[in-house]
Amino acid sequence: MGEHVTIEELQIPPDFLVPQNRKGTQKTKQRINGRFIKGPLPWDWLCRAAALTEKSLHVGLGLWFISGLRKSLTVKMQKRVLSELQVSRRSFYKAVDRMVEAGLVSVTRNPGQTYVITLLLDENETLNSHPLDSQTNN
Repeated sequence: MGEHVTIEELQIPPDFLVPQNRKGTQKTKQRINGRFIKGPLPWDWLCRAAALTEKSLHVGLGLWFISGLRKSLTVKMQKRVLSELQVSRRSFYKAVDRMVEAGLVSVTRNPGQTYVITLLLDENETLNSHPLDSQTNN
């Protein structure tokens, strides 16, 4: 029915070389030292926040920073983050009120506690979409 095959025929030839990983051929993730804002960040959301008050973009970036740390769109703003962004408490409250009016965030207010803020995304906008995907070429 079939041919006989010898062990010698199945052996790897002695001149066969195993491919070696060359330096630079395999992509490695670039490591960022220090803190960073985890993306993607919705560009339209940031542009709308920037247009509200002089500190709204600062507050928005702080919220996205904390959101990335907590892996949640619902966060509590941290005093340390506001301080690092040079945002006063008064400016924070004003910015959050404007962001609520603009539909960028929703807020749960409990007396004596920090706001619980949920970042809202437009129904046409998701964290996995690219802003250029929805545009057509003219």
